[in-house]
Amino acid sequence: FLVISLTSNAFRNPFSWGTGRVISETGKTVTVGHQGVSPPAPGVSLVVVCMNRHSTLQEVLKYWLGAENVDEVIIVDWNSDPPLEQVVRKYRDPRLVLARVEDEDDWVLTRAFNVGMSMATKDKLLKLDCDYALSPKFVSKHPLRKQDKIYYSGDYSKASNENEVHLNGVLYIRSEDFWGIWGYDERIQT
Repeated sequence: FLVISLTSNAFRNPFSWGTGRVISETGKTVTVGHQGVSPPAPGVSLVVVCMNRHSTLQEVLKYWLGAENVDEVIIVDWNSDPPLEQVVRKYRDPRLVLARVEDEDDWVLTRAFNVGMSMATKDKLLKLDCDYALSPKFVSKHPLRKQDKIYYSGDYSKASNENEVHLNGVLYIRSEDFWGIWGYDERIQT
C-alpha cells in the first residue's frame, strides 16, 4: 500500500493542493489534487477519513477490502495519535492508500473528505464514515450510469430501523458530478 504524508499547508486551498511526501519504501513524491490530472479511470474509489479510530478501523477495513468492485480504498488519517499506519499496514493490499495529514488540530470533515476525494483515481466515489461496514454487493446493487444522472446518499428521515438512521455518512456519486459542484463546501465546519 501507499502512505503519503501531508502537512496542513499542503491543502489549505483545495484548488492548489501541493505534493505529498511518500513515506513508503518507494520514496516517490506524488501530486495530490484533482486539478490538471488525467480523467479518472473506470472503477470505484472508496474514501474515508479517520481521526484516532484505531480499533474501529481495524474492525471495518476487512469489509471495505472484501466488497466486490472496490478498486481503491483511500483512508485520510487526520492527525491521529498514534498514526493509523500500523493498523493499515497489516493488510498489505495494493488497493490501500493512506494519506496522513499532520500538524492539523482542527477536525474539519469537509476539508478532510475533499482531500481524500481529490486523491481518488476512479470515476465513481464511495464516501463512508470511518465506522461503516460495507455490504459485499453494495456497488453492484447501486448502479451509477452516466445517463441516469443519479447519486446515492443516506437519508435518516427515510430510515426503517435504528441502523439506517446513521446512514447519512454514505455518498456514492460519479466523480464528475462531485467535482462539478466543487466537492464539499469547506465553509461548513464541524
